[in-house]
Amino acid sequence: SVAGDAGNAPRQDAPLLGAALSFLGAVAVAVYYIIGRKLRADLKALPYIWLVYGSAALTLIAVTLLSGQGNAMPILSAEAFFWMTLVAIFPQLIGHSSFNYALGYLSAAFVSLVVLGEPILSTVFAVFLLNELPQPLQLVGSAVILVALFLASRAEVRAMRPKQAEPEQVLVVD
Repeated sequence: SVAGDAGNAPRQDAPLLGAALSFLGAVAVAVYYIIGRKLRADLKALPYIWLVYGSAALTLIAVTLLSGQGNAMPILSAEAFFWMTLVAIFPQLIGHSSFNYALGYLSAAFVSLVVLGEPILSTVFAVFLLNELPQPLQLVGSAVILVALFLASRAEVRAMRPKQAEPEQVLVVD
């Protein structure tokens, strides 16, 4: 397998549904970053992060309760809560908060592109912490992403530089 052992999906008979959900997810993320860029122009990072994460938590609670899944929640072990807490602290509070902070200074397009670096960083952690090695095609994909990030960062820096006025051309007539 090119992607390694990712396991088997419980349902594989609805590829069109999967494609539609992927598309909707991409649109939602794009809208999220565009709105975030607009709001971060006037709102400091910490209030923005509280607004985003708080509304996400309230939405998740409401959907869980309205769907009737609230009563079906399993009792989890202390170890499960430990790992969920680590996931909340590192990827969410540090990683995603960094992206939300960056929206105050960088374009939404660039910040959304930088998100592609997340799987690469996760792979580095997996190599050192879990002794999991990426497949050759995954390494090629990572290299392509890193080159794209390098090129995009150069373009972002150029776009952020103030436009310098070109010196006026003076026509000298004898």
